[in-house]
Amino acid sequence: VSEPSERSQFLAYYSFTPANATGVGFLPKGGKRRENTECDWLYQDFTCAAGCVLASPGYPGLYPGGLSCGYLVTASSVRAKVTLELLAVNLPLA
Repeated sequence: VSEPSERSQFLAYYSFTPANATGVGFLPKGGKRRENTECDWLYQDFTCAAGCVLASPGYPGLYPGGLSCGYLVTASSVRAKVTLELLAVNLPLA
């Protein structure tokens, strides 16, 4: 909002999350959360043969502040093919 005004203004971000979600909008598929971590995930080729879903916490809403998540994708063979398809990317400007 850039126009001056006598009235109060605000900007809000929101998302609708299913009641059975494991986190705020975060619905991973096929991965396993790594022990003793808040949001690090492990994806292995034998559990993702039919496809897996990686998403940041809070997606499609705001990423929680002060949180850094890691995603480890492993393959049991050097000949395994890993394909990543990015459906949505929203990075801050540098």
